[in-house]
Amino acid sequence: MKRTFVFQDEKSQKFWNIEVKGTDFTVTYGKLGTTGQSSSKSFETKEKCQKEANKLIAEKTKKGYKELAKGEAMPDKADTPKNTTAPKVAKEQKEIKFFKIDWTIDQLYKGCILASIANAISAAKFPLFSYEHSWDGINYSANNTSGMRGTVTFQGDYCVAAFRNEKCDRIGERESHTFVDYIPKEIKNDVIDIAIEHTLQYLLVGFKEKNGSKYTAPVITAFLCGKNNELFTEEPFEDFLENGGELLARQAMDTESAIEEWAEQCEMSPTQVKLLKSIYARKIANPNDEIIMTKKEIAMLGKDPSGLKESKKSFGELNIKWEEIEDIERKPPVETPQTSAQKTQPNLDGTGFYLKIPFIYDCAYQFESGLAAVERNRKWGFIDKNGNEVIKCIYDKVNDFREDLTPVERKGKYGFIDKNGNEILMGVYDYGHIFYDGFAGVERKGKWGFIDTSGKEVIKCVYDDVRRPFSDGIACVELNRKYGYIDKNGKEITQCVYDEEIGFDSSLLAAVRQKKKWGYINKNGNEATEFVYDYAYNFHEGFAQVSLNGKWGYIDESGKEALKCVYDDAGYFSGGLARVRLNGKYGYIDKTGKEIIKCIYDEAERFENGFARVKSNKKWGFVDTSGNEVIKCIYNKVWDFSKKTGLALVMPKGKWGYIDKNGNEVIKCLYIDIGGFSEGFAVVERNGKYGFIDESGNETLMGVYDYLDGFEEGLARVKFDDKYGFIAKVEE
Repeated sequence: MKRTFVFQDEKSQKFWNIEVKGTDFTVTYGKLGTTGQSSSKSFETKEKCQKEANKLIAEKTKKGYKELAKGEAMPDKADTPKNTTAPKVAKEQKEIKFFKIDWTIDQLYKGCILASIANAISAAKFPLFSYEHSWDGINYSANNTSGMRGTVTFQGDYCVAAFRNEKCDRIGERESHTFVDYIPKEIKNDVIDIAIEHTLQYLLVGFKEKNGSKYTAPVITAFLCGKNNELFTEEPFEDFLENGGELLARQAMDTESAIEEWAEQCEMSPTQVKLLKSIYARKIANPNDEIIMTKKEIAMLGKDPSGLKESKKSFGELNIKWEEIEDIERKPPVETPQTSAQKTQPNLDGTGFYLKIPFIYDCAYQFESGLAAVERNRKWGFIDKNGNEVIKCIYDKVNDFREDLTPVERKGKYGFIDKNGNEILMGVYDYGHIFYDGFAGVERKGKWGFIDTSGKEVIKCVYDDVRRPFSDGIACVELNRKYGYIDKNGKEITQCVYDEEIGFDSSLLAAVRQKKKWGYINKNGNEATEFVYDYAYNFHEGFAQVSLNGKWGYIDESGKEALKCVYDDAGYFSGGLARVRLNGKYGYIDKTGKEIIKCIYDEAERFENGFARVKSNKKWGFVDTSGNEVIKCIYNKVWDFSKKTGLALVMPKGKWGYIDKNGNEVIKCLYIDIGGFSEGFAVVERNGKYGFIDESGNETLMGVYDYLDGFEEGLARVKFDDKYGFIAKVEE
């Protein structure tokens, strides 16, 4: 059955319909007068399909869409009365400052096409990593082994992109934000449906809904959107990159540079580079046409059957078909004494490791405080370090233990469990957060409050949202689209009157915005500064960056202007120094404003462990706190020196390795990806295989497992034959 809905007001005239057929439904939407865009979904049962369809219909009607009667004609765009007033979508636009960036939609679109073609070529050699890029004609999705993932949606003149960096501190802060906060007001009405129905569907970890007309976004750490070839972020470009946007670094390069990068990253032969250029040129010339790869071109990819299978699938996503060749999928398998379902587990004798917990879980997380979350048969529980299932796999969702409790979901309702599996308030709440500072945010019937570790609801569920959990006795809450602060007794430190806030973050003052200007308040709720700034940040080492009339400076924790707003850009203080930009170049100042390192670098990052990353002539190196360029700017990418090992990650030509503080290459630059050292080992990826290296660069377990993680609490998570287990180190 097909049902059609329309939304019309002065700024927007749209339609949305859904057609349910058995276990599938198809959604079509767009502007009135157009054919629109379609997407389909399949479900295990008819009941689940209809339930999901009903939920989408309910969401649309809450947003002001009206259903057309059976046989009623679709209205023309011109039929919209100019004085029509429709219910507001989701939530009123917040006045967030946006930053126009140098990237363009056209540039990004072409870069995503190039990346997808490069991935399809690479899949023939490294089939295990074909999942890192995907394309469905509208949405380009990418992820990497460093915990970044994102989706870019291209539709007409619009572009919407969202990212999640799992290692970003912002993860916890963005759980309860609505994505509409990050869409410029001028294009919100056109972008909102694109984001809901496309972009955010690929970032649904942590997704939750609320009753009423407000939508809470999936967990995202960075957002990008634009129209007519212009793109905007809601934060300075450097922050956008750090919080997830870096995933598109190659996609935003000029074509020639990007081809060089992909060729190196994917270890392409000269013939494959020519193939990449050829297919890219044909695709860009006719993006909507089907392209046929010849047998000769297919032969350039290699001969591995599993790799060719994945490559063909990846090319297919781009509407690039293969000239008929021998059916790859039916090619006889390599003779082996067992089928894939009976693969012999690796023999670890002599490796220094042994299998501690067998491969029986569909998913698993690393150990934390003695327990690890595991999934079996689509239900979650927890195991201890001996593999005992101390909390049975009976929950639909679980989270991390904090303060010996964690929120869990079962049958659509939330409660909490302790480390012995004892349930508290099970089924009472619609959602629950993890504990911070002795309190956890809980939601009931669309309203939020707090419980303590005994399960007592100490602050009633009267708020629209919990913006920030308790820290140092203060939490930020939302009411009527405004923010305020409360203490642990539920007493309001400030009323919910602020349009935006950044939080105290263990400092004496919090940055808040009211009437388009930023200022600071203290923990008593009193104003510590005037509300005169265009933008403001948190405090670091006693100073916070503020922007006034397009220039940046610093205030101290008394609220006084410590350094005048004279800089084009300013970073926070770290190690007594802060990076600043003047006349397009970066340098470093101390807390008196003295220029310690001259503004001569193209890019610069904060100091970590006595060194800072700097970029000159498109290459990165390191300076010390005296301004000495201790590591010359010769690398394509670098990462901070580790306090624990004294080593830094560097990439000279598409592969990662480690150097020491003297610039000596301690671990050769051989790896596509490489993690940080934990308990003596780092995870590396080379030639499509995962393994460990020790701090001397010795490799072990290369290619033994499909995937593995670093050691935590003496155990490392490993994946074999689509199941997860844990290995341990042999005690000497």
